[in-house]
Amino acid sequence: MSSITCKFQLSRIANIYYSGEEVTGSLTICSVKQRQIEAIILEFYGQTTIEWWEFDKTKENIMHNDFSTQEIVASDKTLYNQQQKHVCEQLKLDSLNCKQLQPHVEYTYRFCFTIPQKAPATYRCRYGKTEYGLRLHMQHVKKVTKLFNQKIVVKNKLDLTKEIKYQEPCVAYCHNEFGQINLQIPCSGFTPGQKVPYHIKYRTTQADCKLLIQLNCFTTCHTPQSPSHKFKQIKQIINYEKHLSCECTSHVNIPLHSQISSTKNDPELVFSIEYTLEAILINSYKKALISVSIPLTIGTIPCYRSEGGLKSYMCFDNFGSSSAKLFTPSDHSYSAADELFDSLGILPIKRKTHLRKSLRNCYQKLIKLI
Repeated sequence: MSSITCKFQLSRIANIYYSGEEVTGSLTICSVKQRQIEAIILEFYGQTTIEWWEFDKTKENIMHNDFSTQEIVASDKTLYNQQQKHVCEQLKLDSLNCKQLQPHVEYTYRFCFTIPQKAPATYRCRYGKTEYGLRLHMQHVKKVTKLFNQKIVVKNKLDLTKEIKYQEPCVAYCHNEFGQINLQIPCSGFTPGQKVPYHIKYRTTQADCKLLIQLNCFTTCHTPQSPSHKFKQIKQIINYEKHLSCECTSHVNIPLHSQISSTKNDPELVFSIEYTLEAILINSYKKALISVSIPLTIGTIPCYRSEGGLKSYMCFDNFGSSSAKLFTPSDHSYSAADELFDSLGILPIKRKTHLRKSLRNCYQKLIKLI
């Protein structure tokens, strides 16, 4: 057990803030025994780190009959990495020389930091991450500096009502020798927790075909400061629906934890996030015959529309999150969950077949043990 403890108390129960807001709160330091401290410094940091390796495609790896290849040396791979700082502020809480920390006495300090208006949102993927946090440095006399950390989640705002393009209906059409697809949506701007309604119609000359509707998320990692601009893209299928009829009207749900879309106008942006609604016509061999997609934008302030059965709601993590009511502990009763589903316009998650089988097997094993 550490002889010194540090407890962070933020002004919000959930450590979620939006860019441009202030991170306020206090921290309490308590020592088990008497200590001499040179300085106590609180740091508010925010940085983006990316890193990946790429093989040199100009050099060929010859495969032999025994399936062995030439040994890959470090010169055959190129490292692309970058570290970008978004905020780095320090606050000296106590800088008295040889300050004495009395045992079992709590020392409380207040702090206030401002998140930059253009700070990117907290994000993590296999190629890098963007993180924010508070770090307390306790400089001891003739000892190693002791560190205490507190993570902060930063999100961005995106008002979908400011641009008319997010509120206009969108239509996508595609045809080839296998058939044709027509995909329609009432608007292209949505918020986390909303439904994306669509009307799909297709014709095909192939038999035993079905339609797959996918809500895709594309994350692109850039290296803008490298000599040669490089990027990596990650595709994630967030939600999907399957249809057998040639014409239908349905919807897909946007998860509450979905990341807010980022704009392409910022040249210093490391992570750019885009969404698409894609319709794919596949045959019985799961081969894609025709595909068409419509770009979507996920924001925090929804488009106030009611045409076409599309209802608008404030998303779970929206611009009104500064209110303390949104950060109170949640009630896990069934009535509260039902009200949450009704207010957000989303459906409960469907139980998967493999989950039911696992629960059934666990129940049977439990019966045998009893």
